[in-house]
Amino acid sequence: MKQKNMWTAIVAVAVVLAFVMPVTASANVGTIKVTSSSKNAVDINNNIGGTMVSDTPREDSILTEKTVAPAVPLTRGTVYVDDNQLPAWYDATHVHTIQEGVTNATVGDTVYVYNGTYFEHVTVTKQVDLIGESRNNVIVNGSGSGNVFYITTPVTGVSISTFTITNGLYGINITGSSNNTITNCDVHHNVGYGIYLDNSADNEITNCNVYDQNTKYGIYLSWSNNNSITNCNVYNNNYGIYLEWSNNNDIINCNADNHKNGGIRLISSSDNIIVNCTAYNTITYGILLQSSSHNTVTNCDLYNNGLGMYLNGASYNTVTNCSAYNSSGSSRYGIYLNGASYNTITNCDVYNNLYGLYLTSATGNTLRDNTIYDNAWNFVVSVSVLSDADNDIDTSNTVNGKPIYYLRGLSNQTYDETFNIGFLGLVSCTNITVRNLDIYGIVLANVTHSTISNVNTHNARFGITAPWLSNSSITNCNVYDNDYGMAITYAYNNVITNCSTYDNRNYGMNIGASFYNNVTNCSTYNNSNGYSLSSTSSYNRITDCSIFNNRGYGIQFSMIGFTGKSNRIYHNNFVNIVAKNAHDKYTVNFWNDSYPSGGNYWGDYTGVDIYSGPGQNISGSDGIGDTPFSITGGTRKDYYPLMNPLDTAPPIITKVKAIPQLQASSAYVNITCNVIDNIMVDDVKVNISGPYGFNIEALMTKSGSLYYCNQTYALAGAYQYFIWANDTHGNIAVSNNYTFSISDLPISAVNPLPTWEMTVPFTVTATAYDSDGVNNVTLYYNYSSDGISWTGWTLYGVDLAAPWSWSFTGADGYYRFYSIAVDIYGITENPPGTADASTGLDTTKPVTIATLTPLTPDGQQGWYITPVTVTLSATDGLSGVASKWYKIDASAWNIYTAPVTVSSNGNHTVQYRSLDNAGNQENASSIAFKVDTIAPATTRTLQGLIGSQGWYVTNVTITLSASDATSGVNYTKYKLNTGSWMVYTGSFVVTTDGNYTLYYYSVDFAGNTEATKQVAFRIQHDVVPPVTTHHLDGTMGQNNWFINAVTVTLSAVDDSAGVASTTYKLNAGTWTPYTGAFLITGDAAAHSLSYYSVDKVGNTESVKEATLKIDQTKPTITLTVNKTGLMKWLLTATVSDETSGIAKVEFYLDGILLGNKTESPYEWNCTQTGTAQAIVYDNAGNSKVSDAIPFSVDLELNSKSATNNQVVSGSQSQNQIMGSTSTLLRSFCRLFNR
Repeated sequence: MKQKNMWTAIVAVAVVLAFVMPVTASANVGTIKVTSSSKNAVDINNNIGGTMVSDTPREDSILTEKTVAPAVPLTRGTVYVDDNQLPAWYDATHVHTIQEGVTNATVGDTVYVYNGTYFEHVTVTKQVDLIGESRNNVIVNGSGSGNVFYITTPVTGVSISTFTITNGLYGINITGSSNNTITNCDVHHNVGYGIYLDNSADNEITNCNVYDQNTKYGIYLSWSNNNSITNCNVYNNNYGIYLEWSNNNDIINCNADNHKNGGIRLISSSDNIIVNCTAYNTITYGILLQSSSHNTVTNCDLYNNGLGMYLNGASYNTVTNCSAYNSSGSSRYGIYLNGASYNTITNCDVYNNLYGLYLTSATGNTLRDNTIYDNAWNFVVSVSVLSDADNDIDTSNTVNGKPIYYLRGLSNQTYDETFNIGFLGLVSCTNITVRNLDIYGIVLANVTHSTISNVNTHNARFGITAPWLSNSSITNCNVYDNDYGMAITYAYNNVITNCSTYDNRNYGMNIGASFYNNVTNCSTYNNSNGYSLSSTSSYNRITDCSIFNNRGYGIQFSMIGFTGKSNRIYHNNFVNIVAKNAHDKYTVNFWNDSYPSGGNYWGDYTGVDIYSGPGQNISGSDGIGDTPFSITGGTRKDYYPLMNPLDTAPPIITKVKAIPQLQASSAYVNITCNVIDNIMVDDVKVNISGPYGFNIEALMTKSGSLYYCNQTYALAGAYQYFIWANDTHGNIAVSNNYTFSISDLPISAVNPLPTWEMTVPFTVTATAYDSDGVNNVTLYYNYSSDGISWTGWTLYGVDLAAPWSWSFTGADGYYRFYSIAVDIYGITENPPGTADASTGLDTTKPVTIATLTPLTPDGQQGWYITPVTVTLSATDGLSGVASKWYKIDASAWNIYTAPVTVSSNGNHTVQYRSLDNAGNQENASSIAFKVDTIAPATTRTLQGLIGSQGWYVTNVTITLSASDATSGVNYTKYKLNTGSWMVYTGSFVVTTDGNYTLYYYSVDFAGNTEATKQVAFRIQHDVVPPVTTHHLDGTMGQNNWFINAVTVTLSAVDDSAGVASTTYKLNAGTWTPYTGAFLITGDAAAHSLSYYSVDKVGNTESVKEATLKIDQTKPTITLTVNKTGLMKWLLTATVSDETSGIAKVEFYLDGILLGNKTESPYEWNCTQTGTAQAIVYDNAGNSKVSDAIPFSVDLELNSKSATNNQVVSGSQSQNQIMGSTSTLLRSFCRLFNR
């Protein structure tokens, strides 16, 4: 390797010191300063288990794999890494690679890396501190793959500081590891992730620059909690800071900018904090909270993003003190809540976006103190289902300086020009009147029986959106310069008359899924489509309207999914439609009235009028075209098209102005205006009058819908002008009067100011002109505390350069201003005769007082026992009170128009505040009171035994229970019969027989007394025991014997208290509670049954006894036949019966009864042959038949027997018969041979 310069000696000394100094001294790497010459690079292998040194020069890009013996564990504190030293420099604590440094270090050591570029992948296998010599010059390069630094379980507590980390798949990968620190690092140009945390907690990322991870993420956390990202710059990545399933992390003082997709994104993450961060120049969003909850975003600046702050499916988050502005691209939202619920947005500034603050499918959100201004469409509440409208938005929020009035559940209210309203939302309101307002959008959600009239609504997403509007009217309203004009959805039985919808980006009016609405005498122009009907809209009527100059269709029935029917469109003018006048591909709507009323006027109808009549077949014109007009899109036709327009509407004159309003003599002033007409404009003229009787009327030059008159004026002074226009049907329109000024001196004027200012300082601006150039402009003012008595004019300040403006401050009161310009030659403008502009300054909040009626509690212990009426009175010393507001308990804020009665029981807090005309909103005050108008309720329990006669047969225990849901029960009183009233303290017992009436009532702490209740009862104690009988159910044999199991049923009666229990025992058994009939099954000559009952008061019956005999078993019998002589046989029955005993035995021969024996021995002598059989009977009547025994004369003595176990047969078997016959033959043979 190349020889080091003279600093090598210093390094040698440092090496010696490293061996002789204590660990604490050698760890002080900050004292070592080495400047080396250029170093030859070495190549590093990519062995994750331990990266080793290669002898191959780094210029050879081939990565080689080497192995070395493990290092000896060290205890000296610091391992040094340098890839360009003399061989003598290297030992166990001085190594070539960072990986080798980690391998040789022990837990707690420092791995200090000198400047150089290290091509390696470092797996940190123990707790060490990795420190680079300098941030920009210690470069760790991953060669395009893998983890440049990798920390994983079980390693914790690693620090990585002062490195440049680049060109890996992951710059730093921390997986399953905690308490690590990443500081002062530059992490860039990694393929996938800059810094990656997975299942890792309590890590710190501080003062890092993370950039140019173009395909994926700058800083990415997955399933990682309690981490801190502080003072980091994250830029030029696909995503900046990305958290997924990660909670309780802090992102503080970070910049996230210039990303392709998102600046800061949280997905399914909760309880994170984003504070003092800036996100800008991102194509999609600055900050996105997606499906995330309970996060806090504070003091963040979001600008030049496609979307500033985006809450998507997020809930219970807080966004406060943030600015969202200059959003650009296809989205262009300042703050956007989509499917987001129960979030809180406070103290945010939202401006210079396409959409300002936008809520869609969002419910339960709270908005406070937000300032929304200078957006194309400022404030949006989009309602698809009614719950979307259920948000808490009060007047502390403003649109272009005017409060948002968002009111829910009100009725019988009026909002007119006395209210300074910027945006109006009415939700579930009834009988509301809105009139004479100029506002930035209206929401009428579930509003009924209400009237909207003389309202201009503009610069909103929807000029008027009216979901579920019913039985209401919208009249004389202008809806313009909105994204969408008027949206009437799920609405029915409404009337819209004399309204104009124009200059809206999309449709003028949409009627969707709505029924029985009438649109009459309205005009729609300069929109995309004029009117649109969609979804199931049916039975609506559009008549006498002017539909012209729209860019799409005049009227369009939705091309997809329209299922409505029977809509009627007639007596309308369709003129100058860019696409087509109408589009209807369905067959269920009607485009004309009956003859001769006719249909519509179509500007592009080419038919003629020669005939008349319903069939247009009678000679003579009738003002109706002879051929139908075909509606584009389907087969529908206007069968009676009108030949001439229905035109009573004059031209519409708008956007009148003079440019400039202050001009030098002989210089051009261009007066311009827009003029349109539902049919056709004829002439437009301007009438101008000025000093010394100057007056002209000039025909204005047309350029599309723009008309102008550009000329010079020699006479100095004030000029007035107005516009005159007529249409081709003679309808005339005249504009208001306007002014401009001509001067040969320098001219200036203070620009218009708002009626009231509410903060100081406020800015006053002026316009000044001089043909030679303005040198300076001086502002003058005078002041009045009451608007009547004024001070003299006072010079406020001189501005020496345009733009001319002053930061004005002063005391509350009224101010008038004018300006004086001086040109470059010192020529001074003459003072004006009147003030150029005026305003009021009111920085003081109004004061509201609440009064309760009754004035003091009319119950006890501070309770009201009647409804409480709250009356608000407010004062404001200057601009005056604009509105008063109140809030009862946790309900929404409501505008106060009349005293409010609180009748519900409970503890109540009424908050109240007022808003003045300058916009000062009073801090809420509150008054608390408690109402209990309901007396307690007492119930009684009489505990005792009621006998069969309906009275108590025992002592009666009386328990009284009282409840009071509000103030609580104070006491309960009772009395028996005519006794004295007593305070109830607990259950009591009535023991004496007699008739009683119990009276009782309770009193609550508020003093409400319950009406007295009563109950009658009787006590007559029971002293007679019950009576029990038994019944035996079984088959009775002979001699009172049962011959099968016996069912025993016990029946007890008690004429008073009733039977409590019956108990029995059988033979010598134990006493058993009787629960129902039971069986006795065992054979016995004597079963003993004992039983008794007890009634419910304890009277016990004497024990009763019963006996029964059971013999269920048949006796046994064995029959034998013995020959006792030549023609004698003895039938003997051997019998037994163990229970009832033998009653008799009957003997049979060939089925004929021979006789019976009742005593032993049971024998019978027989002198005939045949088949013998016997039947035995016991004393219970059970019997048993023996087996049959056939016998004959050749029977040998004692040779025949049968038991009752043999098969009984009525005769001998075949073998027996043949055997007998054979014996008989042998006998005859013997006799014959003799």
